[in-house]
Amino acid sequence: MERRHELDWMRVIAVLMLFFYHSARVFDFSDFYVKNPTLSTGAEVFVAVLDVWFPLFFFIAGASAWFALKKRSASQFASERTRRLLVPFVFGVLFLATPQVYCVYIQQQGNTASVAQFIRYLFSVPPLTAIVAGQVDEARIVAYTWEMAHLWFVAYLLFFALVCLPLFSSIKDGRLRGVRDRLAGFCDRRKWGILLFGIPMALVFTALVLPEYLARMIFIVPFALGFILYSDDRFGRAIDRAGLISFVSALVLTGVTGAVAAMGWLEVSGVLVIPVGILIGATMWAWLLTLVAGGRHLFNFSNSLLEYANDASYPFYILHQTVLVAIALAIVELNVPWLVKYCLLLVGTLGITAAVYELLVRRLRPARFLFGMRPLPRPAGPETTS
Repeated sequence: MERRHELDWMRVIAVLMLFFYHSARVFDFSDFYVKNPTLSTGAEVFVAVLDVWFPLFFFIAGASAWFALKKRSASQFASERTRRLLVPFVFGVLFLATPQVYCVYIQQQGNTASVAQFIRYLFSVPPLTAIVAGQVDEARIVAYTWEMAHLWFVAYLLFFALVCLPLFSSIKDGRLRGVRDRLAGFCDRRKWGILLFGIPMALVFTALVLPEYLARMIFIVPFALGFILYSDDRFGRAIDRAGLISFVSALVLTGVTGAVAAMGWLEVSGVLVIPVGILIGATMWAWLLTLVAGGRHLFNFSNSLLEYANDASYPFYILHQTVLVAIALAIVELNVPWLVKYCLLLVGTLGITAAVYELLVRRLRPARFLFGMRPLPRPAGPETTS
């Protein structure tokens, strides 16, 4: 079975982009765990640009599920995904998300509790109790006890994998395999056919007005599309042919979205939410197709760097935001321009995350289990002579 190395490269690059993205969140106008005293429109725009690419994470996960399910039964797939996602999620919520909540708490004026006192406080209030850390310029910082933080992605990914498993099994070798074959043939014959998969992407983004925990359910669509479009080589050929048109479409739609944002229409309500949501979803699909087509063309190769980085990407994701928030507490106090703080935060987070991974995660079997990594190979036993 041929391995599609572009999926590994895109996963690694996407995780690295999160370091740039979350570092900028300290300086934009939205809620985050630590905020700089002065906020930046430049950071706000940068965050908005990277937001458009976020469905790529779920698309890659869905595509990877196809290759995993080809080698496993449905029960083996469910067991493997549960082990690799549930264990890091529980560990992360307890030991990596909670320190971020504490960082919010200690920023609130008058709060001087120690870590031990704060932990006792956590156990004294119901889960998801809000902690409001006050106002910083136009940004209000809010956190919740025992919240998921950035690990919401892991929780939703596990849910999607289990919920979609009957669908995926049917596409693999059940009744829906014929439907998949007909769709693949249609896309293989018509250059524009692959673009039609953007319709469900566009439609589900009208759900952005729902509460956040429900709105995130829309990412089940790129997750399922990743599985479907990597399940047949004809879809891949269609993506390759559509690379240029999807790129041009992405540029045009991004321009329209920027104009809509400049007029303040992204915050609309009522029936206007529908066209705005469709615009955002279509823009995301155009960029997703562009990135996948580019990845298939440029990155379907492997080397030692990819092998190392691919193993490291998941632990890097789990670790990075806790490291970033802790460093940001000190960085925001510096009397230097925000862009200098951003660079210091980015470099510091990358360096410390890499050091923690290399020294405390990669080499230790218990840590690898907690971070969802594959076990280290057992050392070979002593040779015997006959």
